Amino acid sequence: MWISFLNCVLLTFVPPFILYKSKLSESSIGGTCIAGGLVFLALQVVKIIILGSLFNSNTALDNFSDIVQDLISSVLGCAIDFAAVVLLLRYLGRGGSRIQRVLAIGTSFVFAESLISRLIPYWIGSRAIEFSWAYLQMSVNSNISLIYYISLAALSFICESYYRNITETKRRSGVDRTTAIYAVALLVTYSLSWFFVRLITSDCVSEEESVGDVNEVSCTHSWSTLFLHFGLVSLLGFASHSLFTSTVQE
Repeated sequence: MWISFLNCVLLTFVPPFILYKSKLSESSIGGTCIAGGLVFLALQVVKIIILGSLFNSNTALDNFSDIVQDLISSVLGCAIDFAAVVLLLRYLGRGGSRIQRVLAIGTSFVFAESLISRLIPYWIGSRAIEFSWAYLQMSVNSNISLIYYISLAALSFICESYYRNITETKRRSGVDRTTAIYAVALLVTYSLSWFFVRLITSDCVSEEESVGDVNEVSCTHSWSTLFLHFGLVSLLGFASHSLFTSTVQE
């Protein structure tokens, strides 16, 4: 169904495009956007290598070991994202203002993520005769990723600014230790958010699968996971925005 395909594509790519046209198109930030997309692609390869080396999917795990593995994967994945954004801000993100650099990194990350992980499934699956909610959920999740990556870039900028303050004699920003600690705390919360959402909803769905239609329960479970994750990421995004705007002066 072409209508379903177009709806998914528009819902996925229009929000970052509008953000780029309204905030970034008239500035010299295009190089940061391109670098951000390339860094994201390299980041996925690094994640696959590291997480694939640490965890063997063929190994049978009990429930507790599976939870521990998910927890380590969430924290490690966020740490890799954080390191990549810090390096991008420090060595490549020189054009434009501070806010524009943060928006450029978040927008380029989510655009690259949607290209490599969503566009092909949309083309193959959403044009099928039978409608599926899974692709609409993927497009909604892309907007959650947009909030996540912009917030990640803002918190990474605060931490990188504090590191620059304590390593260079000339003070360049007003980020103090307390602000940096708050930023790190929010980063840790981000890394744990998706893990806790999966943990809570998986407990709920395991109790419901014994009654009712399995497909209906699975669809309800997916939407509940999506909206719970959206609510948590939105709250953390609001906290990140408040911390960033209150400490980083243009």
